[in-house]
Amino acid sequence: MISMMYLVLTALLALNVSKDILDAFVIVNDGLTKTTENFNAANQGIYQEFDKQYQLSKTKVEKWKNKADEVKKKADELFAKFDEFKLKILTTAGEDEAIVTENGKTRIDGLKIAAKDNTDVPAQIMITEGGGAELKKLMDEFRTFLISLVKESKGDDNLMSSLEVFLNTNEHTDEATGEVHPWESYNFEHLPMIAVITIMSKIQGDIRNSEAKVINFLMQQISGDDIPFNKVDAIVYSPSTDIISGGDYQAQIFIAAYDTLAKPEFYIGKFDKSHKLEGTEGTDWWKLDSVANGKGFYKVPSPSVGIKEYTGFIKLPTPKGDKYYDFSAGYKITPPSAAVSPTKMMVFYIGVDNPVKVSAAGIPPDKVQAVGQGCTLSPKGNGEYIARVKAGKECFVSVSGEVGGKNMSFGREKFIIKRIPDPIPGIGGRKNGEGIARSSLAAGSFIYARRPDGFDFECTFKVLSFSLSVDVGGTTKEEKANGAAITGGQAQLISKVKIGGNVVFKNIKAVGPDGEVRNLTPLVFSLQ
Repeated sequence: MISMMYLVLTALLALNVSKDILDAFVIVNDGLTKTTENFNAANQGIYQEFDKQYQLSKTKVEKWKNKADEVKKKADELFAKFDEFKLKILTTAGEDEAIVTENGKTRIDGLKIAAKDNTDVPAQIMITEGGGAELKKLMDEFRTFLISLVKESKGDDNLMSSLEVFLNTNEHTDEATGEVHPWESYNFEHLPMIAVITIMSKIQGDIRNSEAKVINFLMQQISGDDIPFNKVDAIVYSPSTDIISGGDYQAQIFIAAYDTLAKPEFYIGKFDKSHKLEGTEGTDWWKLDSVANGKGFYKVPSPSVGIKEYTGFIKLPTPKGDKYYDFSAGYKITPPSAAVSPTKMMVFYIGVDNPVKVSAAGIPPDKVQAVGQGCTLSPKGNGEYIARVKAGKECFVSVSGEVGGKNMSFGREKFIIKRIPDPIPGIGGRKNGEGIARSSLAAGSFIYARRPDGFDFECTFKVLSFSLSVDVGGTTKEEKANGAAITGGQAQLISKVKIGGNVVFKNIKAVGPDGEVRNLTPLVFSLQ
């Protein structure tokens, strides 16, 4: 949005330099500055990651960290040079009040620039005195440096093309007249002071954006320099080691830091030190047929309960010969069991839908049933239910299922019954205790009651009534409203409150899906 406003405003400069347009440049400049600060904060996080990775592996990371540090140094220097010329333009124009220093940091307050439409000083500094030419030279050097760095690191053409666009300093041809303008003239000559400062802020954002693209590219190269399998462990991963009789055991067997283009072979069975397998293939040992992307997939039936263990090895062909990585793993097959897992918490709230998921290990969802005591359960399919409660302190959900053609009970779970927490009142998106504009409290504006933070259930509350209390000339005035909207009378009272005075909404009553009328916390705002 800020970038779009920037393009629109720069186009409007050719038509009409009104006060509104000049003031709009202040908004755009502030937005560009904030965006650039966000870019810089993200970049600092990348540099910190370089430092962290360097401590973990200096030899591997040093080359790329040094390049990233050089990018940071040059980006900071170029960024600071634009700041230097911004301040020089303002001080030369006598606009020192617009230069604000807070907490050791200097910023520009565009609203304090008296002569926003001054075109002489920017042209003097940037054209006559050569400031623009100096910046162009530095931009060209920075662009060349980044592109050469990416090129020597075998970066892709798209990245280099984007750097050409972001850091472009080419001449500009006027489509209407055919006149050719140098980069510095196009950006800094015959333009109002606030527009020149905004253009500089936009270019500073491009600098930080280009910096971000390159250091992210350099960060990616750290893993790109890895030598595959210089240290490898055999890994066996199973989603579950507890298997019900009649189910299947599944596992993934793979090499950590593996190469997806490698073609390892996976063997299950006992073997000697030379990796010669014992017994007969298909009976005592197996070679896995299911292999993809360097991973082997192991699947066997589990007809009986108990602990199951197995061993094997991975044979990895390399230019220097085959390498072997041994592994061993196990799993436990257990009898069927059941579980009731509420998708929110072990609480049911009055008046709302409480989602519950019911399952029994090893049993299809359509063979499992749930019944409520003290609550009603409505099935949604696939083991999911909606529980509703009206009153009480606790209720129960009992689970049963069909196993081997017989119905088995798997026990029950207790749930606490609670009322919905009181909602939080508000108006105009403002929080209690904040300042609020008088326009936000006009007649027809309404008080709402939203569900409290951390309450994940869908519910709505309706404001039934409230009272307004204000101080007018040292006298407290109150007026009640039925419904959620501010009345005309209340709006008139608010119009008499001085700026800085308090506007209080109290006796706020709201009703929710449980039908209980709640007395909500008063709202106090300071009128701005």
